[in-house]
Amino acid sequence: LYGMAESYPADLNIAKLSADGALPETPKTPIGSGWTVSRDSQNTKQFKIAVSGLSYDECEYFKLKKTDWATVTSNPATCTKNKNHTVTFTVQ
Repeated sequence: LYGMAESYPADLNIAKLSADGALPETPKTPIGSGWTVSRDSQNTKQFKIAVSGLSYDECEYFKLKKTDWATVTSNPATCTKNKNHTVTFTVQ
């Protein structure tokens, strides 16, 4: 999306990434029912990708999958059956 930066723009979002050419003009959600991109309000050197509408299995997969490029959290914090989940990737 963007290279490492001293600080990501406050208005970082899917529309901005599309306008900058980093994403297609109307990016489709690859999984789940929606997604957002935003700068981390606590640390401007990080940005977050949140994917919502995930199933229990998708939530578990992302929570268990270790990455070296992001910290993964979910809402609710514990993946449960019969609930929609949001998984957030915090990228440094």
